[in-house]
Order: sequence, then structure tokens, then C-alpha cells
Amino acid sequence: MTELIAAGEGIEQASAAPVARFDPVRVGLLVLALALALVAGYRLLGEGADYDSYFQYYLTVTGYYSSNVSRFEVGFQYWSWIAANKLNLAFPVFYTITVFIALSVKFDLIRKYTYAPWFAILTYAVLFYPAHEYTQIRVALALALAYFGIFKLYERKYVQAVVAFVLAVAFHASAAIVILIAVGAMFIPLPLIMVGFFFVGLAMVVYSELIKALILQFFTFNTTIERIVDNPDLYEVNLLSVTNLCLAISTGLCVAGGAHHGKLGRTFLTMGISSFVFMLLFQASPILAQRIKEMLWLGILFLAFRPVTNPTLLAARAFLLLGGAWSVYRGLGEGLLG
Repeated sequence: MTELIAAGEGIEQASAAPVARFDPVRVGLLVLALALALVAGYRLLGEGADYDSYFQYYLTVTGYYSSNVSRFEVGFQYWSWIAANKLNLAFPVFYTITVFIALSVKFDLIRKYTYAPWFAILTYAVLFYPAHEYTQIRVALALALAYFGIFKLYERKYVQAVVAFVLAVAFHASAAIVILIAVGAMFIPLPLIMVGFFFVGLAMVVYSELIKALILQFFTFNTTIERIVDNPDLYEVNLLSVTNLCLAISTGLCVAGGAHHGKLGRTFLTMGISSFVFMLLFQASPILAQRIKEMLWLGILFLAFRPVTNPTLLAARAFLLLGGAWSVYRGLGEGLLG
């Protein structure tokens, strides 16, 4: 186990070593990122969910910039304004570039901080790409920046981390939840975190209405958040869905395989457990619970693929891939894709 832990933590130090001028893996990942960006930007798998809302918003962007004309965060609004007015980009090109930036950052993090980058990226493609890059491009870009900041914080490059965190929240405010949990997990011992989960969960049950009011106050700029939180139309979260069960099993296998050791392991394990806590406590607001789960669960890739492979971790990765494949199947059936 000592060797496994050392190997798991050692990859971050190895990433700081000089790299060759031509890195075929990095070039290959950039090509893949561009291909997936084109698929999303030109809707080669069908229009899917949320595309029309982004398209209609882009049509309203004028030569005069104002941050009060949309529910979208100021970072996304400003980037849209630059793309429409300064770069004169058609919407599919704007969408493609946005997705390419998000995927390039994520793929580069996977390349640097995992031992099986191609396997990890395949898992990302089926588990997260449909919900993020193909659907919620604000979330896609915000998460790329947030996770970039997490690794920079681990490397003690604090200025870069803070800049990345600020930009992440500017593109999607809910990235603040990811950042707060990650930062806390990185510096607080795991037993204290577990105690904290208990008391936070208890507080959220006892003071649910107050917490709901605070959430609505935080998202006052977003005119749809009240509907998302109050959930007048949708049913509760299915905690026992195939994807959620695969994620839970994978988490348990990661712990059994020793992936949770070290500062990064503790951080990503805490983020994974947090996603279950949010799903449990926000069952009556499934959109909110699902959104937070997807954002926190991106860290499972760096938990499952960070250490060197052993049979237990290989099983964890297989369950992640299975959960992603099922998610794509359901997405096709429910109109997320196509």
C-alpha cells in the first residue's frame, strides 16, 4: 500500500518535470478536444437540451454591453459580447471555441494527473461530455477553470488558483460550491470533514426553508433558479439510478484500492461524498441536486485514475465507464442528445 500511495502522490511531482517539445499524447488530446467541440458546436448528434436558450441569447447580444440583460453570469455574458461584436463569430463557431477551451483544459489536467489518460478521457466522454459540453457550456467552462484552480492550489501556486476560481464563478455561480468543498477538503483532516457532513446535513434538514431562502438570495441574478429550487413540475432525485449506483460502487472501490490517500485523494473523495449528501438533502429539487452532483463528481476521474492500476481500481474505472454508458443511453432516450 505504501508504494501505491507514493505512486499516487508522485504523479503530481512528475508533471512538473520538463516535457519534450513534441508530445504526441498532448497533440492527440487536442485533436480529440477539437473533434468533440465541433460535434457540440455544429450539433452533429442533434440539437439536444438547452441549445436553443443559448442560441436565442446569443442573438440578443448587441454592440452595447450590459450585464443586466440576461440571467447568465457576467463572465459568460462578457465572453458572448466579445465573440459577437469584436470577433464577429457565428454562434456555432462561438459554441465550438467555448467547448474546445473547456475540453482542452480538462484533457490537459487528465494527461498530467492520471496514469491512464486515454481510459480516463473515454470515461469523461460518456459520463460528463453530454451533460456539460454538449448541453451546459457555462458549466463546462466553469468546471475546467475550477479544477485547474484546485490543482494549482495543491501546487501552492496561489495567484493562479485564485484567478481560476474567480473566473470559474464568473461563468457559473454554482462553481463556488465545488471550490469551497475542494478548498476545505484540501486543508481539513478527513475525520473532521465527516463530522462536518453530519452537522451540515442536520442543519439543512432542520433549517431547510432558511437554506432555500439563502440559495435564492445568492442566485438573485438568475430568474430561473426559484423554479429550479422549488421544483413545481419534477419528481425527486432517484438515488438508486444505475448511474448513481455505479458512482457509489466506484467510490467504495477507490477507497478499497487506496486512491483516497494523500491531500488530493482526500480532496476528491470528499467531493464525491459531498455529491451524495447534496442528492440526499435536495431530493425535492432534482435539477439543483443533479447539477451539483455532476460538478462535484468530475473529481472521481482524478480519484479513480490518479494512482497506478491495481485490480480494485480497475474495477472502479470499469464501473465509471458503465455508469457513463448508461447515462448516454438514457440521455438519448430523454432528449439530452438527439
